[in-house]
Formats: sequence, C-alpha cells, structure tokens
Amino acid sequence: MGTGSDSDSNGWGRARGLVVKAAFLIGGAILLKRLTKSTTRWDHARIVADSLSGEKFTREQASRDPDNFFNIRMLTCPAAEMVDGSKVLYFEQAFWRTPQKPFRQRIYMVKPCPKELKCDVEVSSYAIREVEEYKNFCDRPKDQRPLPDEVIGVRLLIMLNVYVSLSKYVVGTGVLIYVAQHRTLRTVSIMNSLHSLGLVIAFGNLSFQK
Repeated sequence: MGTGSDSDSNGWGRARGLVVKAAFLIGGAILLKRLTKSTTRWDHARIVADSLSGEKFTREQASRDPDNFFNIRMLTCPAAEMVDGSKVLYFEQAFWRTPQKPFRQRIYMVKPCPKELKCDVEVSSYAIREVEEYKNFCDRPKDQRPLPDEVIGVRLLIMLNVYVSLSKYVVGTGVLIYVAQHRTLRTVSIMNSLHSLGLVIAFGNLSFQK
C-alpha cells in the first residue's frame, strides 16, 4: 500500500514539474516576442546607422587588381538627429592618398520604413549643394563643424531612397542589404544609375572601378 502511494506522489510531482517548466518556457517565449516587437523598428534603424558609420577602404580590391581598381577612403559619421529620432549621417569619398580632397559628399538619413512598406529601414541619400562648407566634416573638431540645426536645414538634392529588410534581401529599389543574423552590412548595386558613379557589384565589399 505504501509503495503505491509513494509511486503516485512521485508521478504527480514529476507532472507538476513538467507543467511548471512548460509554463516558464511559454512565458519566456511570449515575453521575448513582445520585447522584440517593441524595439524592432528603431533598433534596426540604429544598427544600420552604426554599421554605415566609420572609416572604410577598398584597398583589398585595389591590391588584388590594381589595374582596374582604386583604393578609396569612405568616411561616415553622425551629423544630427531629427526630432522623430531619425539619424542624419555625413558621408564622403576620397582617394586614400588625398583624404582632404573628397570627390563625393552626401547626407544620409536613416529611419524606420513607413508601415505600409515591406521593409525595416529606409536610407535616403542627398547631394549637398554647399560642398566646401562640409568638406572633411568628420575629421574636424566638433566645434568647427556646421551645427546639427544647420545640417538639418541645409539645401539638399534627393539622390536615392534605399529600403532595407533585416529579415530578407531588399524588397524593391535599393543598394544596401543588412543581414541581421550576421550583423554585417553588404553592398550591391542593382540600379543602372549607380554604374555611372563607378560602383561595381561586390557582395560583402565595396568596389570602385577606374
């Protein structure tokens, strides 16, 4: 009699333990889903802005094929932040030997995609009219740069809108692919107009053709 009672108690104890574990797992999954949903849009925009920022070179392509590729220096840094939280970045390209003489200058605006679009992050590229005023922006001390309010109010010419999907490849027109699981930024030209700028298709790398 006692043995049967002990066996029943052990069985119920194991069952209760399984129920508790299952409840913890389900609760954790629900909490994780809610946290992910609540931070996805702006977290993704911040990740893309951070990935674009910094100094990058094309020396790898140039060393492999010096007859067809230049070593280009690309420098991007934060310039301002909009009232809605959108990130404004300054970007310039120059030959690595003459970084003080950029041949291309742009303003990028990074923000979450509108809800009606099937993407995560929108990156807009603007040409700068007053290029001399912004030359070597990232290399200057902050007190010698145009103020954030001036950057936001600068006269810009829209060049390109890029739509980035962090869960799959880009839907629609774009040149940036952000792969969230690897936390890497890849660049690929899928627009004929980019070829006139010297961009060459190169997954995982930036290439500039002579």
